[in-house]
Amino acid sequence: MRTSVAFLILLQLTSATAVPSTVAPPPDVATAVYLTDFPSAKCLDGSPYAFYIRRARPDGGNATKWVFHLQGGGWCDSYERCLGRTNGYLGTSNTSVTNYTNISEFADVNCDNNGCGALMLSDPAVNAFAYDWNAVFMRYCDGMAFTGNASEPMNGLWYRGLENLVQSFAKLTQDYNLGAATDVILNGASAGGHATYLHADRMQQLVHDANARHSNNTKPATILAMPDSGFWPDDPNKRFSAMFRSWFALQGNVTDGLPLHCPWRNSSNITRCLFPEYFAANILSLIHI
Repeated sequence: MRTSVAFLILLQLTSATAVPSTVAPPPDVATAVYLTDFPSAKCLDGSPYAFYIRRARPDGGNATKWVFHLQGGGWCDSYERCLGRTNGYLGTSNTSVTNYTNISEFADVNCDNNGCGALMLSDPAVNAFAYDWNAVFMRYCDGMAFTGNASEPMNGLWYRGLENLVQSFAKLTQDYNLGAATDVILNGASAGGHATYLHADRMQQLVHDANARHSNNTKPATILAMPDSGFWPDDPNKRFSAMFRSWFALQGNVTDGLPLHCPWRNSSNITRCLFPEYFAANILSLIHI
């Protein structure tokens, strides 16, 4: 975890001259991409996972720059709570439930600074340096910070958060030229911030793998993880301590979705890998906390 370098990069980014508000933003429309061709990616109810993408303007000079936002939305630590999520966008991509359309303005997500993070906004007066980047909004529909990887449904629910994450990057590599990426910001808030800590190194690896497979032999992209909150403590007097361990057990104690470099992965204290305080120092990606 190289936070000092990350801070210098952040200073360089934020020192960019603000773009006058008279500059027209790119179309504030995001396409919903359903992973029907990646059937291992599923929401809790078994419906296909979906993310949203807003493409960079082809003439804007930033077509190789990307910002990802991992949606927040708490966690479900019991079967009943996870089942309840299937009645809304935190557990399904079913259009009859969520009113999704293939072309939408983030559907039922209030994509403001609070709902999506400022780095996702297409308003150059607010987001001077990333307003015209490729923007990917990672829907959160597994209830477990993109960690679940149970191979079969459990009591009718699919815990496939890790596959949702991994296969989204595969789709972006296959159809959206992610392999040409030169600059990538990984961001999330609340449970999405927690997921950013958990998966920063994994997402960096996925982007760099895409770079390596690109036809132009692109050099590895510069990647900065910027979790917004998510550093939940393992404090027995706080609800997170028992909650995180409960949802880890609920999805079968599957370890595939734990941080790649957590020092507790092969120990009897493996659930420490759910709490950034135990593994943040081992994150290899550039990260700004």
